[in-house]
Parts: sequence; structure tokens; C-alpha cells
Amino acid sequence: MTKKTIIKITIPIVLIILVVIVAAAIRLRKSTSTTHYFTAAVVEGPLAKTVNATGVVQTVVTVPVSTQVSGQIQELFADFNSVVKRGQLLAKLDPRNLESAVTNAKAQLASAQARLRSAEAEVRTHAANVNSAKASLAGARVARDNVK
Repeated sequence: MTKKTIIKITIPIVLIILVVIVAAAIRLRKSTSTTHYFTAAVVEGPLAKTVNATGVVQTVVTVPVSTQVSGQIQELFADFNSVVKRGQLLAKLDPRNLESAVTNAKAQLASAQARLRSAEAEVRTHAANVNSAKASLAGARVARDNVK
């Protein structure tokens, strides 16, 4: 190999290496130049503490609350997981259903009392019919005895 052929081969290889190095430097420079910084003056003010979390929130203590009366709720004075005290009013039921039940029960009571008075009157009527039948029997016996 002659000196001319070595130079003819080396120059293109060196140029290719230089082009690759320049392209890599440009690419590296573009990827790091995307970060932007901004500055601001220091301001005095209140601090806020924020906690971010993921997951399911579960109660520590669950207390069953039972009721003695059922109906539609008109007002609700406590929410789920609210802290309540003994004797605190939790809810107000709609009184219309309960009032109509009381009115219904009073009407049934009046009807039963009327049936009772009717039955008592019937008993008195039957007692009077028995007495009338006894009197008729006594009159028939007297009439029979008179005929003899």
C-alpha cells in the first residue's frame, strides 16, 4: 500500500467519525436544554402542610345504632362517622305516617266500642225475649190448668 491509498482511506474514516461525534454532541445538547428554570423573590407568609395519600379509609370503631321506631326521616342531625353524645337527637321522623296510624287506631277503637254497645243491646234484647217467653209459658200453663 502506498501512502496515497492510506490517505485516501483515512481521510473519509476520520470525516465519518467527526460527523458522528458532532451529531452526538448536538443530540446530547438538545436533550439537556429542555429544562427551564425560573426564579422568584422570597416572600414571607403562612405555610401550608398538605398530605396526599391513596388507599381506602376505614373506621377505627363502628358502633351499631338501633331504632325503636321506623319511618321516613324528615331531618337528619348526625352524619356517618359523626361524634355523638348520649341522648343527642340523631334524626326526626316524618310525623304524618305516625299520626295517621294513631288516627286509624282511634277509629278502630271507636268501631270496637260501638260493636260492644250493639252486642250488649242484643244481649238485653235476648234477655227480654227470654223473659217474655217465660211469661208466655206461664200464661199457657195457667190457661191449661184452667181448662182442666
